[in-house]
Amino acid sequence: MYCKGACMKPLLDVLMILDALEKEGSFAAASAKLYKTPSALSYTVHKLESDLNIQLLDRSGHRAKFTRTGKMLLEKGREVLHTVRELEKQAIKLHEGWENELVIGVDDTFPFSLLAPLIEAFYQHHSVTRLKFINGVLGGSWDALTQGRADIIVGAMHEPPSSSEFGFSRLGDLETSLCGRASSSVSPGRRAVKSSYY
Repeated sequence: MYCKGACMKPLLDVLMILDALEKEGSFAAASAKLYKTPSALSYTVHKLESDLNIQLLDRSGHRAKFTRTGKMLLEKGREVLHTVRELEKQAIKLHEGWENELVIGVDDTFPFSLLAPLIEAFYQHHSVTRLKFINGVLGGSWDALTQGRADIIVGAMHEPPSSSEFGFSRLGDLETSLCGRASSSVSPGRRAVKSSYY
């Protein structure tokens, strides 16, 4: 018998039981870890086996051993449990006011390598917020912000449009060289131009 959605809750319970059983080595130790009786754990596993017409544990010996199906469910189930735990964390963080996703516009001239350690540090503390980066070219970063395509921008080459009310801070300077062929009638020679990042 296949029970579709009706088995989802028991399945999560069984995944936690199988995980504890494999880590602790016995129903008695697993039950202590999960704060349930050994008979309750055994019944929950047996019920799912019966509902799905599968065998997860071989109970013929002194201790229950995982069948091939049980090993597969344990392995894949740990991935599911990890995903469920991350989902719980994400729900809590969102409830506390954290964003699910932050879109960051980065000007093409800004050295992205400078952001790498900041991104790593961010994810260590806020793993539930996904960072998405979009590129901006020649003022396109400000456009992305004013049009709502980005939540924040980094490395814009000039201050925000005067009509906007965005806060901003100067990050540093970028020195670029204007170069041209000496034979060109519009050649500037070689001269450096300094711009500021915001």
